[in-house]
Amino acid sequence: SILNHAISDGIGIVIFFKEMFTRYLCLLAGERVELPTKQAVSDYAYALHHYANSPDAQNELEYWKAQPFDQCTSIVDYPQGWEDNKNGKFVKDEQVCATLGKNFSDLLLSDKILDKGISVSQIIYTAIAKAMSKLSQSQYVHFNLIHNGRHKIFPGLDVSETVAWFTTDTEVMLELDESHSIKESVLVCRDQMNRIPMSGMGLRALQFLSNDKDTKSQIDNIRTADIKVNYIPPDIFSVGD
Repeated sequence: SILNHAISDGIGIVIFFKEMFTRYLCLLAGERVELPTKQAVSDYAYALHHYANSPDAQNELEYWKAQPFDQCTSIVDYPQGWEDNKNGKFVKDEQVCATLGKNFSDLLLSDKILDKGISVSQIIYTAIAKAMSKLSQSQYVHFNLIHNGRHKIFPGLDVSETVAWFTTDTEVMLELDESHSIKESVLVCRDQMNRIPMSGMGLRALQFLSNDKDTKSQIDNIRTADIKVNYIPPDIFSVGD
């Protein structure tokens, strides 16, 4: 637990144990240990700092300023919420858990579903967005997405095998259309999320690494979502068997 939260994120822990067992097995077999080349965290941090103070970062700032965050209705105060709570539909601090069975999970992961570049994560994000839209009775949905932060956004920099803490977050703004089918909604949400600059890494880089006080102030004023979505796709953890 200390290693996970003080030194590395969950993905880094997988990499750490994979390499530890690889070294151990090679030692037992008397074989040479060959591991992937790792990128230094300092190189990645320098690249983020350079980006945060570049003209490209200013273009990203315009993207965030143009997002209609004010159009979103707070899901915490959605129209029917007070009545539902008064009638005992919701219990304070209630935890709701659900598990998908094997058959449904297999269907969700099948080629019949995952076509046209659709991933499982995009289906999940769309489901979350549609649920929030229904509750808030608004076509606009805003949530904060916590993600792995290991995106290959800089040429020549690959931290996919680096043991460190890369988890970050970004604001996600989606606009839905009730007339769309489920599949159309997934494609629309996918396209909107793909338009987020730097795979969402740039927002916090601007907020914390920019040398321009006005830029940092404008990012600080961006509305923070009421809902945080903490989901890392399963394929991220496919670091060895």
